[in-house]
Amino acid sequence: MKKYFLLSALFTLIIFNAAVQAQDIVLTKDTALIPQGWSVSRGELKFKKNSTVSLNDTNQVITGVLDKSTYLRPTGWHYLINDHYFAATANLFGPPFLRPVPYRSSILLPTYRHIEYKGNTSVTFDTSGCVLSGTLNEPATFQLQPNSYGFVTFKEDTVLTFYSEGRVCSGTLKNDYLLRPEGWQQNNNGFASGFLPFKAGTAISFNAEGFVIEGVLKEAAFWTQPDNSALQLPKNTVIQFSNGTATIMTAAK
Repeated sequence: MKKYFLLSALFTLIIFNAAVQAQDIVLTKDTALIPQGWSVSRGELKFKKNSTVSLNDTNQVITGVLDKSTYLRPTGWHYLINDHYFAATANLFGPPFLRPVPYRSSILLPTYRHIEYKGNTSVTFDTSGCVLSGTLNEPATFQLQPNSYGFVTFKEDTVLTFYSEGRVCSGTLKNDYLLRPEGWQQNNNGFASGFLPFKAGTAISFNAEGFVIEGVLKEAAFWTQPDNSALQLPKNTVIQFSNGTATIMTAAK
């Protein structure tokens, strides 16, 4: 009986600690909250009315729905390439008499390694205050591997996720790319050098080293399995790569 009581008390304590560490609440109005990991805030980041936010034990946001499109720093900001955005301006250099008609132009401004996330969509913050997962409001380009040349642009209106270290975990390709899958070394034949053609507009996932573990091919290709058997990989089909083995899944939508 005593043993049962101790186990029951321990289980209750675990549940209590989990509840203290994180809680979900429904917002009754657009509400300014501070994400976890932030050391500075001006109170300008708001989360949407009637949406659910997950809070940590100090009432900072882990996951929430943005009330409007907002520039935030992604977890992979070290690998971000397009570190700028265009802003409209009516300013011109020179005296007014040289510009008698209204004039508007665009200027290039730095984002300080931020990208724009779409309003009315969910974002998840890592413990340093960067976005681990969120929906892009504009295309974003990232270096795929830190010690190798190569950049990949991901499509707007799609979810982009990162590993905690900062490398891209999953997203949707904006363009066609030749990329190396996991296990490419045993398929390093001819001039292809282990690269396969992956299709624009399709979802793709990478391992922590930046090699494809799931994607859709633009063109059919051959793959050598670990047992040296040859497998034809069809186009427009989800293919998974794991430990050098390619597995044909389902036709892409």
